[in-house]
Amino acid sequence: MIKQQVLCRTNWSIFLMRDTIFQVKDLADASSSISTLQVMVDEDIEAGQAKKAFSHTRKLLRVKRALEMVRALFEEIIATEADSSLKDAAFKAYNQVLAPYHGHGLKESAETGMESLPTRALLLCMINETEETAKIQMKSYVTASTPVIEYLNKLFLSKKLGTNW
Repeated sequence: MIKQQVLCRTNWSIFLMRDTIFQVKDLADASSSISTLQVMVDEDIEAGQAKKAFSHTRKLLRVKRALEMVRALFEEIIATEADSSLKDAAFKAYNQVLAPYHGHGLKESAETGMESLPTRALLLCMINETEETAKIQMKSYVTASTPVIEYLNKLFLSKKLGTNW
């Protein structure tokens, strides 16, 4: 049973990572024939595909949410003490950013996956960072990702798509 739970948690983490990589790769491939994100979204809207499961626009929305999730996680870590729980930060970030868009089954899977997160100290050791150096990197990500996320929000809103789908 324990081996099965570890395998489930590992598979969940691998799925999330691969899914995000797939979304980004598909958007990068599309950029060879589509000049701007606005044009990409306009083409999906004109084809009646913007909110469809495999449209470029839906993939862009999912990438935006991934950026927001990482930003929220880093903000939580930055705001807490070194002995604070990484799991608590992840749960808070997930509930803030992704949970509103997930059904019950996916929420349970996410919670199960987050239970397998290492301690904060172990994570820092794994990435060869100290609390201070990691926070510098996290602050840099938060600063750099904020205008990107704001731009994407404005893009979706300007096309009257919203972001709650």
